Amino acid sequence: MKHRLQWLTYICLFLIVIVGGLVRFYQLGVIPSGITDDEANAGYDAYSLLKTGKDQWNTPYPIFSFKGFGDYRSPVYTYLILPLLPFMDMNPFWLRFPAALLGTITILLVYGIAKGLKFSTASALIAALLFALNPWHIGMSRTAMVIVVGLFFLCLGLLLLLYARKRLLYVIFSCIFFGITIYAYPAYLVITPIVIGFSTFILFKEKHITKRQIFIGLTVCLFTVIPYIFSSNSTGVRMGQVNIFRDTGTMDLLNEKLGTCRRTSPKFICTLTYNRFSAFGMKFAVNYVRHFSPDLLFSNGTATQYSVLPERGLLLFFEYIFFIIGIFYLILNGKNIVPAFLLTLLLFAPVPDSLTGGGHYGRYFVVLPFIQLTAVYGIGKIIASLGTWVVIPIVAGILIESAFFGVEYLTYFPYAFSRYSHFGYEELSAYLVKSKDMYDDVYVSGGVNDAKQYIFYIFYTKYDPMLFQNGYGIEKITEPNGWIRVQKIGNIHFIPRLPEIASPLDEKDKRILYIAAPSEFSNAHIPSVYEIHDKRGDVLFRAISLYDWKRCLEIDCREDGR
Repeated sequence: MKHRLQWLTYICLFLIVIVGGLVRFYQLGVIPSGITDDEANAGYDAYSLLKTGKDQWNTPYPIFSFKGFGDYRSPVYTYLILPLLPFMDMNPFWLRFPAALLGTITILLVYGIAKGLKFSTASALIAALLFALNPWHIGMSRTAMVIVVGLFFLCLGLLLLLYARKRLLYVIFSCIFFGITIYAYPAYLVITPIVIGFSTFILFKEKHITKRQIFIGLTVCLFTVIPYIFSSNSTGVRMGQVNIFRDTGTMDLLNEKLGTCRRTSPKFICTLTYNRFSAFGMKFAVNYVRHFSPDLLFSNGTATQYSVLPERGLLLFFEYIFFIIGIFYLILNGKNIVPAFLLTLLLFAPVPDSLTGGGHYGRYFVVLPFIQLTAVYGIGKIIASLGTWVVIPIVAGILIESAFFGVEYLTYFPYAFSRYSHFGYEELSAYLVKSKDMYDDVYVSGGVNDAKQYIFYIFYTKYDPMLFQNGYGIEKITEPNGWIRVQKIGNIHFIPRLPEIASPLDEKDKRILYIAAPSEFSNAHIPSVYEIHDKRGDVLFRAISLYDWKRCLEIDCREDGR
């Protein structure tokens, strides 16, 4: 009987992994539509390394970080892409392949972690099922996101540590994998030490690990991470670019409140009430609390997620309900080590993201497997109270809700949210190649998405990395906050917004092409020489020839094109 149950468990786990893999790989190259600038950046750096042995900024095989857009991004994902490039074309499918593969394998790791933390077999299978069908992880695994890789290594490190059983080699490799998470994403600087500390304590208490093994493991961790901490700019630069303390809107409101207060009240009361500590402390607190809100996790999600998910919560409805129930039971049983472990992780996981915002789909992603484990902890208590029969409606509810999400993701999401994943830039890049020799200057505005259009151009056209590295025909600037903006490649100018042109009639000797969002052209009746649409049919880019613009001003163009 026991043998049969084991085989049934293996079959169920196999089916869960297969389903999880299918939803991560199916139409991987076309959903999400287009690729984000971060994906293009990682892909082009890998391509540049393959061709020249240097990244796009002429640095030979960066170890600790890639300069990127001046945000000093993790090297991990770029080096995962690099071995694939000699055997495949640089396209969205292969760009996303490492994330989808490691995301699928992580389903197995979550099951193993649940068993290692003494969850029942049924609970561990439900944890794997929730993780496999979680909208948040599915969306992230289908993009070239290093945070997905970081989560894989965190789970792998935790799994190896939980199953070390006094095997020193397991401990050493576990600590190496934990160290890799730090290289993958700055948020792991908070989460990984907590995971190491609690899991080590659990194992030491149960006599599954010795003091000598703990000392060796921690030494390995330190030697893995120290070079990153002392040699990388990524954490400090990135935090300096995106933290809440750079929010000028908060400072403006604070000064306004302080000035108003001082007109009617004593100065010390106003200063005590309205100061940087209270203003940013409240902002941090609001951001922190929102990480547990139903608005973020269940109903609407966050506006930053539209490149990976439609407007919806990051979790399934059933997942969120059992997550809240699980938190309740964790608090009741907080004196036990596993509940204390999960509670601590849930409490500290939002801290890095709260310093930058109120629930970013990427920065808060580190918490995901612990949300599933918390939900399953709640499910386990419900099963213990009501009996095993409740497993059937729970699993059925998860499967039905996941099916609805799957239909929305495969149909509505790529149609309605294509512009958020930078759809249209491949067509734009092809049009630039075709048109640049026909004009003296081509101006591409960043009004559609952002000011990093150059990366799509060099990615999709496979621009010669050596020419880019050497700065041939390249103009770029470094902004005060550290961001790098490429302004010009050849005669193609990448500008933040379309410039004000008082009278294009003054430009008599130049053929100029402007490409921008429709809203940036003050005269909507100017005929386009080319238009690029998103999947809804809305115009993303209009291309306006300056010659046609002049002609329209001379003959007074109308809507009928005369």
